[in-house]
Amino acid sequence: MPKQITLKFLRTYLLTLILLLGGTIAFNLIIDPFGVYHIVEINGINNIKTGQGNYARMGKAGSVRVFKPEAVILGDSRAEYGINPEHPGWKTGHVYNLAISGANVYEILRYFQHAHHIQPLKQVLFVLDLQQFNAYRENVGDFTEKRLSVTLGEQKNTYYYLADFIPTILSTKALSQSINTIWRSATKKSTTYLSNGQRDWHNDLLFRTAIEKQGSYSNLFLAEENSLFSARSKNHVPLYKESFFNHNARINAFDSFHRLVQIAIRDNVDLRFVIGPSHARYFECFRLMGNWYLWEEWKRTLVRILEEEAAKAGVKPFPLWDFSGFNPSTMELVPPPDSKKTRMKWYFESSHYTTDLGDLIQDRVFDHNEPERTVPDYFGVLITSRNIESHLTNIREENRRFRELQPSIAKELSDLASKFDLSDNYARDINGTNVTFKW
Repeated sequence: MPKQITLKFLRTYLLTLILLLGGTIAFNLIIDPFGVYHIVEINGINNIKTGQGNYARMGKAGSVRVFKPEAVILGDSRAEYGINPEHPGWKTGHVYNLAISGANVYEILRYFQHAHHIQPLKQVLFVLDLQQFNAYRENVGDFTEKRLSVTLGEQKNTYYYLADFIPTILSTKALSQSINTIWRSATKKSTTYLSNGQRDWHNDLLFRTAIEKQGSYSNLFLAEENSLFSARSKNHVPLYKESFFNHNARINAFDSFHRLVQIAIRDNVDLRFVIGPSHARYFECFRLMGNWYLWEEWKRTLVRILEEEAAKAGVKPFPLWDFSGFNPSTMELVPPPDSKKTRMKWYFESSHYTTDLGDLIQDRVFDHNEPERTVPDYFGVLITSRNIESHLTNIREENRRFRELQPSIAKELSDLASKFDLSDNYARDINGTNVTFKW
């Protein structure tokens, strides 16, 4: 009798365990809090996925597998917020914003390869940023090669889709995020990402919360700039050693850029590059940090690589548009500290621009015209080896005029920079060699 009771108990226990595991799997698959599987989306149930914000690399890798886009947007958080994949300038309507916050150029290459292997890409818009090419900037913690469909050498990664199965289906983290997703969806809290991969610009809760916390746009800008100086100060080793070449790891950041360009040329991808329009204050910080030379050398090298790779293949170089610098759009006045209700049109804070400005970028890059908006003549310069030096000279002059036109802002940033030890934060050339460049 005790033996029969034991067997009955074991059968009941195993059946209960199987039902619980099966129910948990089904529950997490349907709710999909990380945006990996996209089996079904129900408003008020799972449309606001709380796990996407902190696990974007996992979610976007899965989304690409499900949606199989024909065109993607590459870059970091600036492209995530500012570049709308539903812009009418694209040749295909199947566009996904594959930009990832904090991504370096190696990560961007790998996600490009992942998407291109799953569905051959027809179009790509890559929004470039100097920080992506800092060879001392390591891959973010949640990045893993295992979840990508192809290796760096373009060998098929057969079981890549299983890499995130346990974390997304059978973990307590997944269960708690699923419950939180239901709660936030039911209470209509703001989402982090739209289904097309762009960060939610319809309801900029993140920035409204930040503005409320900081007290004003002015304080929010200063907080971003304070963070920029802090990360580049001597107290933050090795981040302050901003360089294209990492002597310790023997990594040249431009190797990844070369590879991406080569693949796009080989496979006839319509690839277009953009240097983004962060606020003029952000670029003034480059000068104060001693990294202006690095910024210019970066642009020169981008141009050189694009033209060299095109010449090898006997094709026309991919276009490189520069929207950075100092012009009426990037110098949009920041509301004073006591103004809490005034909304900026073009910027959230110093480095991130709005979708309104991103639409102007795409209008220019795709040569698209919209009746209700006009791209200013000064906004966006197509740079090549023929005009790069005059273009860089113009930006230096624009910077001088910026400091003359807004002396209080120039002083505010200079005073902020003086609080940090930037004494050894000199620029480095393409090989990581120290360079003296002051003007």
